[in-house]
Amino acid sequence: MIPALILVASAAALVQFAVLYWRSLLVAVASQEISERTQDAVGRKRKALSGEDFRALLALHRACPEVAQKPESLGAVRAYYCLMRGMDRLCRLLLPPVAIWARNEMLTCCRYVAVRLDERLARNQACLVEMLPH
Repeated sequence: MIPALILVASAAALVQFAVLYWRSLLVAVASQEISERTQDAVGRKRKALSGEDFRALLALHRACPEVAQKPESLGAVRAYYCLMRGMDRLCRLLLPPVAIWARNEMLTCCRYVAVRLDERLARNQACLVEMLPH
């Protein structure tokens, strides 16, 4: 019985560590500067990004081909965004502080996709410059 309890506690600690590590990577990328080129593409030059821009950013990310390397998947970020959106809707009336936290997490997801889109646009532009005759 005790070995099973130790195994369950260890597995839970490992899962918690993995989730917190993944979230720290998400926040680190999301905290990077977003170029004017990407802000123009999203249509948010004068306004700051909001949590509601996720679908537009995801559509732009999908529409922009990756020519320099293997395309990255945003499935985990999309799942996390959907989870936070559901939490926001559920807690909006009952637990407003939790809803505010969920909206902040949604914004982090949006910024993450915007930074990845920005990086993709920069790589594609560099690849195009290499392909053009000098």
